[in-house]
Amino acid sequence: MAADGSPTGDGGYGLRATRARLREVGGGLAVESSPGEGTAVSAWIPVPQQEQP
Repeated sequence: MAADGSPTGDGGYGLRATRARLREVGGGLAVESSPGEGTAVSAWIPVPQQEQP
């Protein structure tokens, strides 16, 4: 745990909770980070296709 009380190594409680909620609806979360390049966060949720009348 970091000095400020936040966890380390797993992206923090916010990302952990977000990932759990997305998984509940069949989605997911990906986080990619590169030193000096920044961080990319992608979230996805499957959307059912509607039938055409």
